[in-house]
Amino acid sequence: MDGGRGTLTGGDVANHVKGVLNGGFGLIQGLGMTLKHLFEPPVTIQYPDERWEPAHGFRGVPVLTVDEKTGELKCVGCQACARACPPQVIHIETSRKDDPDGRKKLNIDAFSIDMSRCMLCNLCVEACAFDAIAMSSHYEMADYDLEGIVFDKEELVALYKRTRTAMVRAGHSWTPDEPEDKE
Repeated sequence: MDGGRGTLTGGDVANHVKGVLNGGFGLIQGLGMTLKHLFEPPVTIQYPDERWEPAHGFRGVPVLTVDEKTGELKCVGCQACARACPPQVIHIETSRKDDPDGRKKLNIDAFSIDMSRCMLCNLCVEACAFDAIAMSSHYEMADYDLEGIVFDKEELVALYKRTRTAMVRAGHSWTPDEPEDKE
């Protein structure tokens, strides 16, 4: 091209035609997808009358797990989950206590998770060596004030007892009972 005016070469015309054809093909693909879904039944859930059932391995609110035999928290207060949390939403307060065996242990005085900033990233579960924290299937956290979505130790244990949990670790998952969505 010479000074903004000139002749188009054969390669320029071919590239232009190729771009138009690719755009047209993409448009036809998109319209085809729309027509395909037009005749399928809707997947709308009438919330709150109907509840969405999360898939196995869904990462909802992190919960504190309880030892089924003793009924005690599995958490030992090491704070590995709090250190691994990118937005630093896990707050743990501990104090020393004497074990009947004469060993010194940590007592969990306070444990809270601020769900207003939690990313549901599962890093706290990965960091815990004692399987003391797991991701639950609980996803309904709406509240009028932010203090309502800061879960304390008792609320996290209650959520563990009433929801399905799955510990997803490095590509495989473990669940206390069989998943409901077998295929």
